[in-house]
Amino acid sequence: MTCRVSVCVPVYNGGRYLEQTIDSILNQTFSDFEIIIVDDCSTDDSVAICRSYQHRDQRIQFYANDKNIGLVENLNKCFTQSKGEWIKPVFQDDYIEVNCLEKMLSVSKLSEVGIALAGRRFIYADNVPAEDVKKNEKRVFLPQLFPSAGYISNIDIASCLISHFGENIIGEPVSVIFHRSIIDEYGLFDKQLC
Repeated sequence: MTCRVSVCVPVYNGGRYLEQTIDSILNQTFSDFEIIIVDDCSTDDSVAICRSYQHRDQRIQFYANDKNIGLVENLNKCFTQSKGEWIKPVFQDDYIEVNCLEKMLSVSKLSEVGIALAGRRFIYADNVPAEDVKKNEKRVFLPQLFPSAGYISNIDIASCLISHFGENIIGEPVSVIFHRSIIDEYGLFDKQLC
């Protein structure tokens, strides 16, 4: 099966939010996608939730690791199992807006674009300390630096990375969709760098 988008969901003990996460993907206005879920030896009800969804929708591919390999390698395994032209990471406690894939793919009409970024909102659990919320809300992200830009050049991105050295201005993985050619050219995530 080939599709336009592979939504990659690495899972480890994500049962608390997993149903809402998967539902947010399945409810997309854009439907030419697969969902690749790889469970990394969860000890909660994550596997049962994933298997239940797999039986309901043929676009869901579910894999369970034999041993725990950690987040980075588990995400890489999601990528290697995927077949889509575009890859969209969504973690087990992320939710995406109903038109997320449609909007992010609209940039693919620009042939030189290999990655698209989206804004994001944080929804905090009740037990997150207020100081952590304030610290996180002060972070600067690339879409905020170019609020009306439909396209940000490589030079502008490099300049921002230098001026905000050591900060993650790209954002969490859920903020990104990228073309498969990026993995083909540069490889998977290096777990030593994460």
